[in-house]
Amino acid sequence: MGIKSNRVLASYFNRFGATGLDAVSSALVEATGGTTATYTDPTGSYKSHTFTAPGPFAVLSESLLQVDYLVVGGGGAGGNCTFAASNGGGGGAGGVLTGTSFAVTVQSYPITVGGGGSGNHPTGTDAGASSVFSTLTAQGGGGGGYDKNATGTPNVHNGGSGGGSTSHNPAGNPGGFGYGNREVGTNTPAPTQGNNGGSGSSSGPATASGGGGGAGGVGQDATSTVSGAGGIGVNNGYRYGPPTSDHPTAGDIGYGGGGGGTNSGNGTSGNPPTAAVPYGGGIGVYDADGTDGVDGRGGGGGAGNGYPTDNKGGAGGDGIVIIRYETS
Repeated sequence: MGIKSNRVLASYFNRFGATGLDAVSSALVEATGGTTATYTDPTGSYKSHTFTAPGPFAVLSESLLQVDYLVVGGGGAGGNCTFAASNGGGGGAGGVLTGTSFAVTVQSYPITVGGGGSGNHPTGTDAGASSVFSTLTAQGGGGGGYDKNATGTPNVHNGGSGGGSTSHNPAGNPGGFGYGNREVGTNTPAPTQGNNGGSGSSSGPATASGGGGGAGGVGQDATSTVSGAGGIGVNNGYRYGPPTSDHPTAGDIGYGGGGGGTNSGNGTSGNPPTAAVPYGGGIGVYDADGTDGVDGRGGGGGAGNGYPTDNKGGAGGDGIVIIRYETS
């Protein structure tokens, strides 16, 4: 049988919540590539192709005219600082692009899946790498702020979502900008792929760093006593495999959480870490390395700090590309 045209769905979040898996009755192979799954949800029956590594998505049949897509860039790494009791910023999440009814033709589309930033500045790569499907590019997340320079400006980075600012910086010093919220390169892109990182605090009983931006919300600003949490990700229920115990349906799968900042706490250890961010963001940890963003979610890495020694920020999570289409 032929392929039905995808319906334009009204909801952006959780619009593809699956109730189970079904076999596709058609014997025709419309496309190949990635890890495939078939399932049925309230909107119809679908086949999905999931890429966690580069590879071709090959359209084989002229009956396949359009697809839905989810493209997530790699998350930025959390920042670190070599100054005692200072704090790196949380890593920004990879950009998230999603849509329906994207036109395809019979050809092979190379897929790029962006890796997360490796952190451990200055030897690592702070920003995440971009993920690409056809004309769609989800930008890598911005790295979290690390050692401020002589003028007091933190080395935060723009990206899919922006990295959070370091501590010990002038009040209101902003984090990085999310892609689409500020000009990146020569043009301001649309649609927006993520959000800005939070600012760090400058003084107080403790100094703290800002959280990395997330695909669904900005990274929180730090206060004089509390570090900024990473920005929330977005929920999107593309099914790319059988249900699991932690994800019994497709609707609870989310992407693009920002990494959390850290709090110096008057130079004493034992401060509780920032809470984990839903949908992939890492945790900022005092006097230890930040935790990594989640691979396949594009989460930003949690921040590290400089007490009592240089603790590195967590790595960003790798991105993902999922393509699906309705079957009959």
